[in-house]
Amino acid sequence: MGRARAPAVRDFPRALRRGALPGGECPARGRRGRDRADRVRLRLPPRRGPGLAAAICRGPAQGLRRPRDQDDHARQPGPLPRHPRVSTRVPAGHDDPSVTYKRDGSVGLITIDRPPVNAYDERLHWELDQCWQRAAADDDARVVVLQAEGPHFCAGADVSGGGRRAPEGATLRPPWEELTFIRNLMKPTIAAVHGGCVGGGQRLVFPCDLIFCSEDAFFLDPLASMGIGGIQAPLHVWLYGERVAKEMLYAGERVPAARLCAMGSVNRLYPPERLHAETLAFARHVAEVDPGALRQAKRAVNTTLDIMGQHYIVNRFAELLDDMPSPRLPPSAPG
Repeated sequence: MGRARAPAVRDFPRALRRGALPGGECPARGRRGRDRADRVRLRLPPRRGPGLAAAICRGPAQGLRRPRDQDDHARQPGPLPRHPRVSTRVPAGHDDPSVTYKRDGSVGLITIDRPPVNAYDERLHWELDQCWQRAAADDDARVVVLQAEGPHFCAGADVSGGGRRAPEGATLRPPWEELTFIRNLMKPTIAAVHGGCVGGGQRLVFPCDLIFCSEDAFFLDPLASMGIGGIQAPLHVWLYGERVAKEMLYAGERVPAARLCAMGSVNRLYPPERLHAETLAFARHVAEVDPGALRQAKRAVNTTLDIMGQHYIVNRFAELLDDMPSPRLPPSAPG
């Protein structure tokens, strides 16, 4: 009996002989054993609840595919699942925020506005985190856009000595926790970048799903000249690739958004006067897509990136921040 079955078993690829057969059945181990085998092969963390690997092995899941004869426009998008509620209570005495959140229809808009160049300090750090939490908790916002006012998107950290402290009683999360929170937000996120995106300002853009830029936008990291080499390096490698990341860090020169768009690191370029309108129009278009399908698509891409090492990069960024030396300002710098 065993000899008669052996040739058929050997005909299967190695991965399938380990338990996952086409069509989703796993006679040797059952569904639980099959999911565990996939996690071992892909080196994924232990599954809590139905994960992506299980969904892939099961094949088309209930509710993920509609009947072929059903009209696309006849299907009403389902509600977004409620995100865990996070307190966004503003401490007493806090007014005139540098970051605001509002919703335009089904699009959440986070706007940075700290003249003259949107340099971030502790207070802006806290305000931005609060706005991302509000966007996550807003069930009516299906897409979130991060944008800025003024001539530049963000000039990086405020090293002039005039930075503001977070309000008394505010809780600040470490930057890598913010990155993870935004990156794992189960809504599409878009960064609309104009002018300069400098130094640490690039980490505001890194976790967003898409990056739209104005034609005059540029990215710059001058930290090496300030005596802080490599703090953003893990993020730069993921955004721009090894060669461009090293060029940016070594030379401290501007990298035009047009060059990054040609490389695929930036999604779209628009004239400066049309950037915000075009980004909003695109966000509204995406907001019409079924939110469940968007969540599945984002989760699938993020899982692939995790397998490729993006989670390790964020952790490495945390280690570099912990070891960060004090900046050595150029003689002409204020402060």
